[in-house]
Amino acid sequence: MQKTEKIILGTAQLGLHYGINNQTGKPGASEINKILDLARENGITLLDTAEAYGDALHAIANYHKEANAAFEIISKFKISGLSDLEKNVTHTNQRLGIESLYAYLLHDADEVLNPVVAEKFEILKAQQLIRHSGVSVYTNEQFSKAINASFIDVIQLPYNLLDNDVHRGELIALAKSKGKIIHTRSVFLQGLFFINAGSLPAKLQPLSNSLTIINTLCVKYGLQKVGVALQYVLGNTQIDGVLVGVESAAQLQDNIAAIGSGLPGEVIDEIIIATSENISDDVIAAEAARLKVRCSRGSEMDVLARYHKAAKESGADVIVRVTSDCPFVDPTLIDEMLRLFHASAYDYVSNTLTYTYPDGIDVEIFTMAALEQAFSRAALPSEREHVTPYIRKHSDQQGENVFKAFNFCNPEPIQEITRLTLDEPADLQLLTQLVEQLGTGEPWRTYHDHLMEHPEIKQINAYISLNEGYHKSLKQDGTD
Repeated sequence: MQKTEKIILGTAQLGLHYGINNQTGKPGASEINKILDLARENGITLLDTAEAYGDALHAIANYHKEANAAFEIISKFKISGLSDLEKNVTHTNQRLGIESLYAYLLHDADEVLNPVVAEKFEILKAQQLIRHSGVSVYTNEQFSKAINASFIDVIQLPYNLLDNDVHRGELIALAKSKGKIIHTRSVFLQGLFFINAGSLPAKLQPLSNSLTIINTLCVKYGLQKVGVALQYVLGNTQIDGVLVGVESAAQLQDNIAAIGSGLPGEVIDEIIIATSENISDDVIAAEAARLKVRCSRGSEMDVLARYHKAAKESGADVIVRVTSDCPFVDPTLIDEMLRLFHASAYDYVSNTLTYTYPDGIDVEIFTMAALEQAFSRAALPSEREHVTPYIRKHSDQQGENVFKAFNFCNPEPIQEITRLTLDEPADLQLLTQLVEQLGTGEPWRTYHDHLMEHPEIKQINAYISLNEGYHKSLKQDGTD
């Protein structure tokens, strides 16, 4: 799916003067048509509207008639209009020239468990006036209720750089596991991201520090705030649609350009190969020199010291750990995890605290401060050889409070943890077959799915246990 196809065009700005940072007011009919033309040309097919959005429905209806083409429509209703629901939806559909709404959302989320609401939604679906029933939530308590409401298909919630997985990540994963469609709004906090932090109204001053940090990072890495805000949400594979409102066609074009540009690779400042001082690894150092990649060398068995040395030499403040026994690690996954890490206050983010990805698609991200503590305090052989066990064991995920950690879960669960790592000759045999049949550089799921479709390949290394090397080092500790 193209990222623009995940965009849901909000229409509040088409019918009202809407948004904290709205400088132009409500656009005229000609400008609205330009906006909607541009949206269609770029694969945006879904509009979010409501009766309460002033002239928005009128503008959409006129466009449908003039363009002889129709968007998919999401609309909303308040609980006070429950008795007239069928009549109102029928009128809206006729007015817009459509057979049914894509989704109809309850705006009063606290009423989501009202049995009358469920009954009304079933009637609307039975009459084919709507295809999906949904709710617009604000709080996590409302979100939880919506997840547990079996008749709710679509949940719309706030999600952005400041209101993100730190606050809602586990609930979003739970909602996806129950088959809910997740739509998000407030990607720009109604334009708040573009206001100077010093100009915030008094009631919004608590956000000043966070906005200053975002602005500083954008300046440091040469990023546009609109691109960072959009890419952060659109890059989350658990989110099905992202609501974005615009005041002009030029603004929509800027947003589309920001989506297409992607985040620059220099957000990761440097790639460093941290290998051993053994003569046998001279070939690795030579290859690093050929590729003009920094190579830092240290102890073979004290890999923690080797990582610490490499990080200190580079002046790193955040480390992304990718090991050489994970040849199929996916850069898109790294990007998603980095977005979460930079928008949170975690010391450690990994997709291996609980395995939901294949063995060998392992990514760990941690702060230099966490690495410093591990380097100075880790004493067991397993903690020195495998770099991060000290951090993991002393994190809140293990009941300790030294480090704040987060497990990055696969939003599309897999039936089996396949083995895509390289530790044993059997692993090399399996990986060689995958490369011969599929090539390199494919998304991790391509290789995983191929193994699931070809059990004769999958069984080549199936006898090897998960994290076999780590368990061997635990025996040296006398703890396994």
